[in-house]
This record gives sequence, structure tokens and C-alpha cells, in this order.
Amino acid sequence: MKKCQTCGAVQVQNDVRCAQCGVFYPTLAELLAAEEFYEEQKTFKGFLKRVWGAETIKQGLGAEFKAFKAGLSNTALLSLYVIAAFVFALLVTVI
Repeated sequence: MKKCQTCGAVQVQNDVRCAQCGVFYPTLAELLAAEEFYEEQKTFKGFLKRVWGAETIKQGLGAEFKAFKAGLSNTALLSLYVIAAFVFALLVTVI
């Protein structure tokens, strides 16, 4: 049994509007468009759109880096720093 997302009233099978609060239920096209939007956000194409859509490319890359960093745990950040330090040490010894 589905419920209204706004008021929690029970949704009748074929209704397009909540009987209690009057909010329209999302249509299949709206749900698909929202899903497509969220999927695009995870792709390289979405990354490029966000970077090019920013005021400057530097700001766009900075915002993407901050979002990437915010999604990582402290353990993951430490692991990335250790890997970067190891690669840097290898490069310095070769050069």
C-alpha cells in the first residue's frame, strides 16, 4: 500500500492527486527524468558539464575536488595520501 510523500495518507491505486492534501503524485516520466539526472551526475559526462558550467574552470574543478573529498572517509583519505607519498618517493629516487 503506497502512501502520500507529503502527508502520509493512503494512496488509492489510480489517483493522480492526494485526497487529503491535494499534492499531485509524480508521474512515470518525472520519475524517469529524475533517475536520469541522478545517473548522469555519476558519469564523466556529468562531471564535465558541472566543470564547464561553473563560472571558471578552476572553480568547477575545486568544487568537484571538495565534493569528492567530502564523500571519502578518513581512512580512505589517509590511504590516498600514503599512496601519493609513496609514488612521490619513487619518482624522486628515479630522477
